[in-house]
Amino acid sequence: MNALRQGFVSRALMRRLGRTAVNVMGYEYDSLLKSGAVEDHAAEGYGILRKKDAYSAKCGLYVRCEGAAAQVAILMEVWGERACFTCPEMKTERVSYDVPTPSAVRGMIENVYFHSGMKWIVDRIWMLSPIRFVNVRRNEVKSKILASSVMQEANGGKCGGIYTTEDIQQRAAMMLRDVHYVFEAHFEMTEKANPSDNPGKFQDIVKRRLRKGACYSTPYLGCRECTAHFRQWEGGEIPAIDETRDLGYMLYDMDYSDENNIQPMFFRAKMERGMIDLA
Repeated sequence: MNALRQGFVSRALMRRLGRTAVNVMGYEYDSLLKSGAVEDHAAEGYGILRKKDAYSAKCGLYVRCEGAAAQVAILMEVWGERACFTCPEMKTERVSYDVPTPSAVRGMIENVYFHSGMKWIVDRIWMLSPIRFVNVRRNEVKSKILASSVMQEANGGKCGGIYTTEDIQQRAAMMLRDVHYVFEAHFEMTEKANPSDNPGKFQDIVKRRLRKGACYSTPYLGCRECTAHFRQWEGGEIPAIDETRDLGYMLYDMDYSDENNIQPMFFRAKMERGMIDLA
C-alpha cells in the first residue's frame, strides 16, 4: 500500500495485488467514495480501501454506509411476465407469496454463477412494479415418482413412470404477473474453495456473466415455466414502489446442517417503501 501511495507501481506489485484487488463499475467506485471507504487515486486507475473491514477473505469487497448503496457485491435486476413463489401450506392448488422468497432469489443467482467454494447470501429485495395477481388453470399430474420406485427400476425391476394421459389433472394457481425486482446479494467463501480461489476472482466472474447475460440454466421465478429475464443493475437510484406492508411469515430457506433431518426456516417479512431488508 505504501508503494502505491508513493507511486512505485510495478508489474510484480500489481500481480500481488491481483489476489485481493476487485474490478468495480464507475458508479460503484463513486458510491465507495461517498461512503469514505476509498482513498482516491482515480488518475492512476485505482483506489485504496481505508476501512479494514471493507475487504475480507470470506466475502470480498463489501462496504455499507447510510444513505448510499456502497456495498460492492452484486445488484441483479430480474423481470418476467409471471411468477409463482408457492406458499408451502397451499401447494396443491398453488398460491404465490406476494414477494420472492430468499431461497428463490438465491436459486436465480446460482443459475448465473455457482461454485462449491462460495455461498450466496441475499441481503435486500426491491419491488419495482406493483404486486398484482392473476388466476390461471394448468394441467398437472396427481402422482409423484417415489425414490424407492427409481431404485427398483435402476436395479432391473418394474418401470415406475408417470403417464400424463392417466394422471393428468387440472388445477388452479394464483400467480404474480408483470413482476420486476432488483436483488442485492453477497457471498462468503466456504471450506470447499480451492487454494487459487479468492473473493476478487469470484466477484469479477459474476459481474462479467451478469453483463453478458450468461447463465448455466435459465433462471425462473418460482416455477420452471415462469422464465426470468435478468441483467446487472447499472447503478443509480432504485425506483422501488412506495408501499409498506407486513407480509407475515415466509419461507427463508432450508437448513441443511443435518443431512438426515433437513428443516425449513421461516422469518417475519416486512416491506418498507418497496424494499425487504434481510441483512
